[in-house]
Amino acid sequence: MPNLLLIPTSFERHIVEPYLRKRHSKLVMDLSWPIELCGFGLVAAAACTAQAISQHCPQRVVLIGIAGSLQEAISPGAACRFDRVTCHGIGVGGSLGALHRSADELGWSHCEAHNGRSAIGDSIWIAPQTTELTNPKAVQLLSVTTASADDAEANLRRQRYPDALAEDMEGFSVALACAIADVPVQIVRGISNRAGERDHAGWRIESALHAAVDLAIELMSEKW
Repeated sequence: MPNLLLIPTSFERHIVEPYLRKRHSKLVMDLSWPIELCGFGLVAAAACTAQAISQHCPQRVVLIGIAGSLQEAISPGAACRFDRVTCHGIGVGGSLGALHRSADELGWSHCEAHNGRSAIGDSIWIAPQTTELTNPKAVQLLSVTTASADDAEANLRRQRYPDALAEDMEGFSVALACAIADVPVQIVRGISNRAGERDHAGWRIESALHAAVDLAIELMSEKW
């Protein structure tokens, strides 16, 4: 039974795969990690991940891609693995307006409890049996419907989610599909830019993805 490596876009894959094959080809081949695209954004990522899981029946899944930093603790060009991922932008009201309420705040679940599976709310814990009580310093990823357009929007997200280290657009959906299929998942993001910075001239996409690959390889060789 293979494992599964997911990458959101072909743009990211064209950087990740050559580096992966060059630096870690033997390990990847030995561990059997086919690569698939999970798509761009929350909707595509959920659907494509479910399809890939159905096709490959993996034992484990790793998601690699880029993200924008929300905190000074991690700079562009670095990479991070996340303990939990939180969804932002689904609920009622403008996603950053005073009237916004998330699914949890409305008393709804993204997926209700079913066949012994617990209900899934706004946050999904990546590591099994991990909660805020067992891991109070858990590293949080914020999955958004739209990336921060400027510093003002990024600051509003920092205020609403002070523990979120970075924002992406696929992590929650990939984790959701894996939770439904009962497949362990890890999320590794290379930090390409600071959230809200839209001038790509200052982004560090290649170095961020290379760092993400190196970190993901460590996870691939571990038991989890």
